[in-house]
Parts: sequence; structure tokens; C-alpha cells
Amino acid sequence: MAIAYFNVVYLGTGSSYTPNSSSIAITTPIDGRGFVYTQGAATTGDFIEISSNVLGTLSYIDEATGATVSISGNLTRKVSTGNTVEGFYFHDGNGSAYLMMVPAKETTVYAGGSVSTNSSPFIDDLNALVTLQATQPVISVSSPSESEGHGFVEFTVSLSHAANAGISFTPELHNGTAKVADGDYAAGLQYWNSTTSAWTALSGAVTIAKDTLSVVLRAVVTNDTTAESNETFTLQTGAITGGNVTNNGGAFGTATIVDNDQTIGLSATTNNGLVTVTITGLLATDVLTLKGTDGVLLEPAQYSATWNPGDSTWSVKLLDAQLGAGTTSDPFGTYFNGELTNNSDRTGDGTYTVLNNAVPLGGFTIDTMALAPMITDVTELAGDANPADLTTNDNTQVLTVTGETGGTIKVYTTAGTLVDPGRYVVTESTVGTYTVDFGTNVLADGSYNVKLTDAGGNVSAASSAFVIDTSSPPYISGTDVKTVTQGQSVAISGFTIGDTDSATVTVRITAAHGTLSLDAPTGVGGYSGPGRTLAFDGSVANVNAALNTLLYLADTDYSGTDPLVLEISDDGGTTWEPYTWRVEGKFYNPANGHYYEAVDLGGSHVLDPWGEDSFVENTQTWGQALTAADGRTLNGLDGYLATITSAAEQQFILDNIGNVAAWMGASDETAEGDWKRVTGPEAGTSFWSGAVAGTPVSGQYTNWDTGSQPDNYNN
Repeated sequence: MAIAYFNVVYLGTGSSYTPNSSSIAITTPIDGRGFVYTQGAATTGDFIEISSNVLGTLSYIDEATGATVSISGNLTRKVSTGNTVEGFYFHDGNGSAYLMMVPAKETTVYAGGSVSTNSSPFIDDLNALVTLQATQPVISVSSPSESEGHGFVEFTVSLSHAANAGISFTPELHNGTAKVADGDYAAGLQYWNSTTSAWTALSGAVTIAKDTLSVVLRAVVTNDTTAESNETFTLQTGAITGGNVTNNGGAFGTATIVDNDQTIGLSATTNNGLVTVTITGLLATDVLTLKGTDGVLLEPAQYSATWNPGDSTWSVKLLDAQLGAGTTSDPFGTYFNGELTNNSDRTGDGTYTVLNNAVPLGGFTIDTMALAPMITDVTELAGDANPADLTTNDNTQVLTVTGETGGTIKVYTTAGTLVDPGRYVVTESTVGTYTVDFGTNVLADGSYNVKLTDAGGNVSAASSAFVIDTSSPPYISGTDVKTVTQGQSVAISGFTIGDTDSATVTVRITAAHGTLSLDAPTGVGGYSGPGRTLAFDGSVANVNAALNTLLYLADTDYSGTDPLVLEISDDGGTTWEPYTWRVEGKFYNPANGHYYEAVDLGGSHVLDPWGEDSFVENTQTWGQALTAADGRTLNGLDGYLATITSAAEQQFILDNIGNVAAWMGASDETAEGDWKRVTGPEAGTSFWSGAVAGTPVSGQYTNWDTGSQPDNYNN
């Protein structure tokens, strides 16, 4: 760092100066002490010039207020008489200009007039001043930093070189952010009395004897218990008398009192009773506890206190609504930490206190009536063959909502439009579980969500969205294997395509080792065969007819299998549905995406849906049928004993295998009368409660033989 010292600095009259002003109007010097000009970018002790400017900072102590003043700007010109430099012109970039007088040249400029500046190079003159001052006595004051617990801060007042005579000054302390009136530090100074070997209160001037370079002064600081920011105050020497000190206007130093009290920050976030308190300013070794609303310490099992080393914070979190082991009291109401509870009195509402080493830090409040209710799940009622469309087999729409008990459910579009509440019926079938039944008031296709309003009138955020999509995809099915003779074109037929809600479809076929063509592409568009890939579109009837005239010619000298890829689309090729084979005993249900296989096991039938269902006739036990189905695979898919979850699925199966006696994947073996689906994606779902006179569970599909089923036959 480069430093130059000055004793007298003038502020130009007016505020319209430029860096190149040829004169500066001055009146009286600035009322300040300890003027220094510094440049932090300098590394050799000399100032650096850039484009004839010397960037730096002018700093001093305001005599009237004791405040430190720092002004950034540039030295741009000089004031000189002949070859003698008397001062430097400093511009702050905002229209103000200063004249910094070279020490011992202060009397050559008189206030009350206009002083000319010139643009002659001055960097050598400035660094010559630095070099000269480096050989002369310069007084400085240290800027100590000390913890308030130390009790005092020590300032060292130093000379860079011994003066030619003893010097004297009368130091003063000046407030910064630390203030005497606030009790941050004491007004007086102390010096070390070598006669009494004790610190002694200073009264009057301080002397640094000839051939002595420094004196230590100290100020008493207060060790309070208030957590606060670090604070500062300043010691300034005042004018220096006696000796040849260069900066005889004086110097200053700034002390920093470092706070030794913990700054505690406490913030609480809540969500339906889930409360996490984050605390800053503590140590990993601290011990945190929690008092309840009654002022009694909570049991350790009721909360956790976790140290987070990444950001040096503590997290305190309530864990359980119960007051302790063996008790039944539930202080937080019917909903806490995302779980339903069994009490609605909300006796846990109130203010909790966090303690550190048994000392209270602060509190947080739980008001579960004021918290937005929570929805944890929105699902379709089981029993729909196509869960994505939220439409049951009898063209009704039913969904379940899990959330805070005692609330009101409303349905909205995801755009925020309220669905007429008259279109559906909401029942809270069990605590915190609601059924929303639209009956035959089928919602339009689109995206929806629900909101829950609790007894306090608080409204939850929107639930996850659910989609109504009543459209049916197109399907294409047919044979699984066709044998061809090399060099001969073979006809492939037996295809079936369909689409219940689109009049036009597109079919795409791709071969890897042969050429494809249509023998009769009548009534379809887009056909350009023969080729390895065919694509054509038209009405369902025309496309179906054309597809069944498909011809395949294997490549010359190729021997092996050629897996044809057949796909169908009803949206112009944006999305495609895959081909499914349909042969005797094996069939595909496009409504639920399951493959089925009817298996004859010595007079019985097993029906495997890969995503698959299996039936076994009466000569096998249910357990044998279960094992047989589990052991089957088809095209890499694992089989399981059939589960029938809708009337539509049952009718589909009857249409394909006829009305035969067969087993399905349901049992009450784990609990008599609690009938569950035990295989496939519905495994574990209860669907019937009781025996012959029992009832369906939550609207699940059943079709027992009236008056005789279930009868535990061959189980």
C-alpha cells in the first residue's frame, strides 16, 4: 500500500468541478485531523499512475464529530510555483474537489482566493513525497480489535522514526457505533505508569520523549450480556507539538469491540402441526430442551434436537402427538405431522419454549385451527378397469381423498374453476377418508384437483391433480406366428382393429427382413407399398379390410424369424398403440392392458393375465390353481391367478373362454370373512366382508352366485 500524509486539506467552494478543472476556489481548511491518502493497489510503496490519474482514498477524522471520513477519487493535477510542488488536486468524481497541501508548504496558499492547478505530470513529485516521508518521523495510531470480555483495548501511538525532540499531544476518544452513553466503553484513557507499575487514568497531554518511538494507551470496554454486532470507536491524537513530526496535524486509529455474546436466531415453520424450529448462534455442544404449553419439560420422545454441521444450526422438531408412553392424551388435535390422530380437542395449541442449557431462548406457537388443512392422497376408488380415466364400468366417477377429518371437500379444474358441488356427493366414510361420488354426472375430460376446508375455515392447497380421460385407445390384434417359404409371397390375415370413439385410424407395419404390400388397398389413403414399412389410413372398416390383404415376401437368402411391428393410431400418428396377438386360449384386453391365457390342467382351466389372470376348474384346489398360475410365463411376463374387478372385465373373459367353472385370485384365508384379492396389482385389497349374506367393501366389484357364494369350496 502507498501512503502520503498531509496536515492541511482544503475543500473547493462549489460542486461543479471536473477532474481537469484549471483552478480551485478555497476558503478555510477542512476541520479535521490525520489526513492520509492511500492506494491499496500499490505493491512497492509507490503510487501507481493510470492515464495521468492516481486512484486512491482520502481519509481523516472530522474534528467536530470525531467520525472517520473516507472519500474515494483521483489525484489528477498539481499546484506548483516554478518547480516547487505545493499541493495536489483531488477530485471525488461527483463534482467536489480538494487541495491537499504538501507538509511544510501549507502557508504558501492563502484562503479566500482561487488557486490555479496545472496538468504537468505529478506522479514523480507524489512518490518523491512518499520517499521523503519514509525518512521522517510520522506518527500513527494502531486500530486494535478485542473481545469485550477482555475488559479493555490498547492503542499504540507510534513514530516511524525518532523525532529530533520530545513530542506532546492530547488524545481524545470519539464515538462510532460504540458509544459512551450506551455503556459500551468508558470516556477516559489510561496510560502505563512505570513509577507505580500500574495503569493510571490519563489527565492532560501525553509525551513521547526524544529517542522514544511509542506509547501505549488503553480504554476500558464493558463486558455486557447483550447479543449485538461488533462496534467501533476512535482515538485521535490531536495536534502534535515539539519535534519534527511530518504529520503534525495528528493521526487516528479505530478500535473494534468484538461481541462475545451469542446471537440467537429462532424461527419456526409449521404445516398442519408439523413444526420445525431452526436456531442459529449456538454451538454443537449445547443441550436443547423443550417446554410445553403448560411450562413443563416435554419428554425426550416427543421431540428431536439435531445439530446441522453444514450451516451450524440446530433443528428442533416435534415428533409425536402423544404426551408419552402409556398415555392417551393427544395435544395436537386430529391431524399432526401428516397423520390422523384420535382426539379433536387440540389441547396442544399454544406457545412452546426452547431452552439451551436450561436457559430459555424463545418460543413458537402452534395453532392447528389456523393452519391450512392437509390432503395426503387423492385416488380413484378401486374397481375401475382403466384407472387413468377415473370412470368406473357403470360410467360413474368415484375418488377417495385422505385428509384432515371434519372438513369440506370441493372439486376444481386445475385452472381454478369450481366444479358445481351439486354434481357430486361427499361422505367421510372413515375418519379422515372421504369418498367423492359423481354418480352419473360424468366430468368432462380434463385435469382436476380438490381442496379441503377445515372446521376453522382454513383452506388447503390444491391436491395433486387427477385426470378424466374417457376416450378409448384404438386396438389392433391378430395371429402370433406365420410360417413362410423362401422366395414366395405369403398372405397374412386374421387381423382385427377397432376404435370406439374415432372414425379414422392409421396403421403402420414394419418388417426387418422382408417386403410388405397390400393386395387390395381399396378405400385407404397414404399407402405407398411395396416396402419394408407400410402406413395407411382410413375408416376403421376400410383399414381393417385392407390390412387383411397383407402380403409378405422374405428377403432372398434370408433364413430366420422376422418380427413384424404393427401399430395403430387414432390421432394422426401422434401416439401409437401396439399390436396384440389374439389366438385360441390367449387374448388381450385393451381396456386394462392385460393378457389372458386359459390353461387346461386335466379337466380344469387356468386363466393367466400376463399383467395376466388364471382360472382353474373344480378338479384342482384353489391352492393348486394359485401355484399353477404363478408358474406360467408368456412373452417374458409372469402369470398370476385372475382377479376380476369389474363387470366389463368379467364379460370380456366370458366372451373369450365361455361360462366355465374356474378359480380366481381371491381368498379369505388370512381372516375368515375378510375377502381380499391376493394376486396381481390389486393384491391385498379387501372387496367383500362376511359370508353369503356379506357386503361389498368400499364399492368393490363382486358377482357371487346369489344365495350360495362364497362357500369355501375346495379351499
